[in-house]
Amino acid sequence: MRRSTTSSSTPSARRIARLAGGRTAAGTRRRALGRGRFLGRVAACERKLLSEALAANHFNRRRTATALGLTYDQLRNHLKKHALGALKTDLVPRL
Repeated sequence: MRRSTTSSSTPSARRIARLAGGRTAAGTRRRALGRGRFLGRVAACERKLLSEALAANHFNRRRTATALGLTYDQLRNHLKKHALGALKTDLVPRL
C-alpha cells in the first residue's frame, strides 16, 4: 500500500538527504566533531598512562617501555607525539 503524496516545488529535507547518499552537511559536521572529541580523549588517556608509567619506573625509559609492552623506539615515538619526557618536571605535578 502506497501513501499518496502531494508534489511540491521544494523537496523535503529527507528527500535531499536520500539523494545525497544519506549524508547532510549537519550530519557530517556532527560526526566530525564527535570523532575529534573521541580522539582527544584517547590522546589524554595515552598521556596519562605514559606519565604514570614513567613515574612508576623512576623515569627510566627502557624499564617503562618493557612495562608497557613496547619497544624503546615505540615509547620514544609516543613520548615525542605527546611532547612528554623532555624533563622530569614536565611529568611531575607542581604543588
